[in-house]
Amino acid sequence: MACKGVCHKYRAKCELRKYRYASGQKRCNVCEIFVQWDGHSCPCCGMLLRTRPKSVKAKIYAKNRR
Repeated sequence: MACKGVCHKYRAKCELRKYRYASGQKRCNVCEIFVQWDGHSCPCCGMLLRTRPKSVKAKIYAKNRR
């Protein structure tokens, strides 16, 4: 699977002082960008999108928002 460049249409903009995952953005590890997409897989390469943060600080923030 390789990036075809379609995902750049769905590129998510970073909001100041907000965590990306908490605002509904998802990350594609193949295309290496955050996208604003409702599906579970990347619209470009078809890989499963990452929906949870890796950092402890962001995980705690996401857990408290539920």
